[in-house]
Amino acid sequence: MVEFLGDEELLHVTLPGHEGDIVALVSSENRVKPGDILDLKLPLEKLHLFNKATGDSLAHSSAAPASA
Repeated sequence: MVEFLGDEELLHVTLPGHEGDIVALVSSENRVKPGDILDLKLPLEKLHLFNKATGDSLAHSSAAPASA
């Protein structure tokens, strides 16, 4: 799924063999359409991890887990 937000887009990406989606905020310079195959490079310093069941933040960046 793609959500257009003006100068940016939220991409909801499903990875084969994995449960859940990755949501990425990207520039809307290159319009992405549902079904497009993408080569994503995720910078670890901008990665946010969440508990699927509770929605709690598990970690922000490649450093130690986020504090509550």
